[in-house]
Parts: sequence; C-alpha cells; structure tokens
Amino acid sequence: MNHNLFHRFPRRDFLRNVTAGVLGTRPLVFSLVGLLGAEQILAADLVASNAETAPRNSGDLGNGTYKNPVIMAGDIADLSIIREGRDYYLVHGYYCAPGFLIWHSRDLVNWEPAKKLRPESGPSGPDISKCGGRYYIYFGGPGGVNVIHAAHPLGEWSDPVSLGINAFDPTHIICPDGRRFILSGSPVGYLYELAPDGLSVIDGSKRKFNYDGWPIPENWDVECSCLEGWNTAQKNGYYYVLAAEGGTSGPPTSHMCVVARATSLAGPWENSPYNPVVHTYSAEDAFWSKGQGVLIDTPEGDWFILYHAYLKNAENLGRQVCLEPVEWTSDKWFRIPQGIKADQLIHKPKGGEAVPNGFKPTDDFRGPELDVKWGFTARSAEGRYRFVKDGLALKAFGSGIADAVPMVMPVTHRAYEFVVEMTVPPGVEGGATVYASERANAMVSLKDGRIRCKSLIAEELYPATYKFERIFFRAIFQNNILRFHFSGDGKNWTKMRDSFDVSCFNRNTFGGVEAVRPGMFAAGSGEIVLHSFTLRRLA
Repeated sequence: MNHNLFHRFPRRDFLRNVTAGVLGTRPLVFSLVGLLGAEQILAADLVASNAETAPRNSGDLGNGTYKNPVIMAGDIADLSIIREGRDYYLVHGYYCAPGFLIWHSRDLVNWEPAKKLRPESGPSGPDISKCGGRYYIYFGGPGGVNVIHAAHPLGEWSDPVSLGINAFDPTHIICPDGRRFILSGSPVGYLYELAPDGLSVIDGSKRKFNYDGWPIPENWDVECSCLEGWNTAQKNGYYYVLAAEGGTSGPPTSHMCVVARATSLAGPWENSPYNPVVHTYSAEDAFWSKGQGVLIDTPEGDWFILYHAYLKNAENLGRQVCLEPVEWTSDKWFRIPQGIKADQLIHKPKGGEAVPNGFKPTDDFRGPELDVKWGFTARSAEGRYRFVKDGLALKAFGSGIADAVPMVMPVTHRAYEFVVEMTVPPGVEGGATVYASERANAMVSLKDGRIRCKSLIAEELYPATYKFERIFFRAIFQNNILRFHFSGDGKNWTKMRDSFDVSCFNRNTFGGVEAVRPGMFAAGSGEIVLHSFTLRRLA
C-alpha cells in the first residue's frame, strides 16, 4: 500500500470513503480499488475463484474406498482405540480445555467427535480399555499417571484418580488370568501391577520391562532412539507390544512403529521380522514421521492398524490419523500387506456404516454448551466464556495474542478459510487468529477503532479508523500463506496488506506439539461477543 496517500488526500475525505467502502456499497468498493490497489479492497465476488470448495480428497470417498488421513484434526496423536460390538471409540492426546475428546465410528473410516469427557486440558498418551464391564482411560497428567472410569464410553466419567507413578505413555494390559498391569516409561519401560479395581498400584510391583526396542540402522535419519508410545494386543497365545521409536518430529523419516512378541510379560521379547511395521522411508513420501501404531479388529475378524503422521511439508498442521489393513502371517506375525500404500486408495473395512463425519463447520454460538470443536489453550476453560443473548462472550485475558489464551479448534483442512463475526467494545482487543503457541501465531484484531495484524516480527496497523464495534474477520490459509481481511457487512472485504508464511510454526522450530489452529481471542479488560463462525475447505 502507498502510505503517501495520506499526504495527497485530505484525511477527512479519505476516512469517509474508507468507511463507506467497509460498510459496503458496490460502487464505492470499486472506487477504492483504484485508490488503494486491488490487493487492498476486495469485493466478495473478486475472491470467489479463490474460495471454491474443494472436493473431498481424503477419508471416505463414497465408492467403497478411502484415502488417508481418515481423521484430519491436527494435532491428534498418541492414539488408543477400543471396539464394543460394531462401535469403535478412539481417544488421543490434545492439549486444550475442555479436553479428553472421544471419537465414535462404526466403520473405522468415518469418525464423529462425540464428547469432551473432562473440563480440564489433556490427556497425554491416553489408553482406553474395558475390564469387568467398566471402561478405563489411563493417561499422563499432573502428578504422573491418572485414571478415569465409566460404565459406557459416552457416559459420565469419574474424576481422575492418581496412581502415584511418574510414568510416560501408559498402556493397560489385562492378562488372561485377570491380573492388570500398566506398561509405561521412556526410554526404559516399566511394568506396574494394578489392584483388582484398577485404581491403584500394588506396592512393590514395579519392575523393568524386559524389552529394549528394535535396533535402528545407523545410516537412518532419525531424531533420537526414543523408545516410547506403548500399545499392546493379545492373539495366537502371544502378547504383542507395539512401540514407537525414532522421535516424533525431526527428519521426515524419524518416527516408526516396531513390534515384538512374547508368551509372557516377563519375556523374552522377540522382534518382528517385519519391523518397522510403519515407517516413512523417504522425504518424498506423502506422510512424514509415521509411527506410534495401535491394532484393532473388526466384527468380521479383519485387523487394521491406526497411527499418526504428518502430511508431507505440513508439519505445522500437526499429526493426523491414518488407517491401513494388516494381515497375519503363517508364523503369527502381522504386517501391512504388500501393495498397500498409505496415500493410495484402500478398500474400506467390510461391514459397518458411516456416522456423521468430522466437526460441524459453523457455529451460531447459541449454546447452551460449547461446541465440541472448541477449546482454550490452557489447563482449564473455567471463567473464560459465557453465553449471552446474541452469542458467546469471551472474557479478555492477557495483554495481547501471546497470553490471551485464545479459543481454537483443530485444523481440519490443508487449505481453508474461516469467517467470524464479533462485537468488540471500546477498551478491549478482539480478533481472529491462526495459533500454534504463545510464540508461534498470527492474528488480526480490532481495538478502539484501530485494526492491525501481526505475526512474529511483522506488524501492520491499518491506516483508517474503523468506527463500529461490530466487525467480520476472515482468514484464508493456502500453501502455508495466511491472509487476513475485514468487513463491516461480511460481503465486501478489505485485505490487510501483510500476508504471513506460517510454515515454520512447527515442533522442529518452536518445540511443543500443537498445530496451527483457527480461532478467536480477546485481550485486555472486558469481553467481546462472538456471533457467528463459518469454516470451509479451499482448493
């Protein structure tokens, strides 16, 4: 934008034209194109070609096949799954509050986000299982391993019970004789025997798990050895342990899932001849850092493995969920069949039926409960929002986007746009954001009539004063480029001059495991009110 315009045009006339354009009569909008440049003022129909909804290219393709990922809701990792009849329930790590999202499926391909189980953030490395007619989720949390339990996966879950063990990535093992154990730890695993009710550890039961992992070839590019991510299965008279190695980020070829088996938890453990059963072998592969797998069977007796992975060149979108069939060999090992490729069409599991898939892409914020897609980047959501007559009031926190604790949803598409309508009273800052962490984020906001956008070291203050409290913000995310717009009516849009490359907002650069997530925030003192939200996939 030519900032000399402010010297060549009387400020009063300039602001009158800008305000009229923002409020949106088409002739004034097009006159502003000539004044500010086409990149600044965009009528809705000028961006229509960029905002066409793309056909679905992953998940259930509607013809008996699917394409990975089956769940794109990054960052969704450290998976655990259980089957009850024809119903599958999946939990995973995701760090927002409310937390403990559980997914439901009847065909392993279509997944509905069913319920948030707890008001606090978490969990870390959860494991869901059933024992004695009751369901248990063991997970890492404050003070080490905790457990919650319920009569049904979608029922009411108990408050967390601490097991008093400082461990990592727990998995629950139920032996044929009814004894129960927790396997946990990294880089060394430990076994802890549980009391019969599964709510405490038997004193003195801790012992080293006699498995040291699969030897990674020296010439492989990995982040670390990092034995972790425990899952188990029982079949053919064996215990099978599935473990992660190689690190969860780092080079594209880092992560993997390795398998070993034994007839007793005490071992000895024998590595699979098919190790690693899941792995990214080249940076040219469609999925990076594939690993941490978990097995599940179907009512028809077929077996599948689910694991997490990054999309190629999209580590900032977090890890997604992939599904592949496995076959059991004559020597009682399992492997992914030859010819199956994670990025190609795969036949859906036999039987089953589709459930409503994915998050609802809209929200009118009418309550009475917060939609399941939303969460706050904090340990707790308590006191951060309330429903009011015409929407959702977000309480302001912090002094800016870095400490405002935004309300975000998982990223669900590689390219998307979202539009949010809000009211921003004087004295408070309100805006839209694509947010990974306190350090890695980008935003556009309104405060006291001034609109600005910011990311890392770049910041733009829009020159004209915005005279209203009600405003629409739009974010367009394509090819890792983020563009912000604002509007007074949701139809005629003004583009902020600065666009941002957010490809570096990933674990390798900033640490942490969070993905870039669309959301809204309020900072300073007071509240903003959210009225509507719409998200759609782009080509």
